[in-house]
Amino acid sequence: MPAADETINEQAVAAYMAALPDDPAALAAKTAEQEARLADWLAKARTYSDRMDHCTTFEARRRNARRVGVSLQHAQTAREWLEAIRRKTEER
Repeated sequence: MPAADETINEQAVAAYMAALPDDPAALAAKTAEQEARLADWLAKARTYSDRMDHCTTFEARRRNARRVGVSLQHAQTAREWLEAIRRKTEER
């Protein structure tokens, strides 16, 4: 049985796919937008991870670890949206 988060995530991806335009140029623009978002969130995660490695206090390390986690969650969402766009493109 899938976890509640997975079910919600699948529903969000389905809703996102339904809202995507059918126009190939618009899909290409959405793809570029999501690729940029993914790259940005991954870069932020790397930055926070590097900061975490150099922290001298436990609180600073914990704060940066939390930021890494949030950045990776956003990156995962961007990756799922990107996959949804690719599926929509393949359906055409």
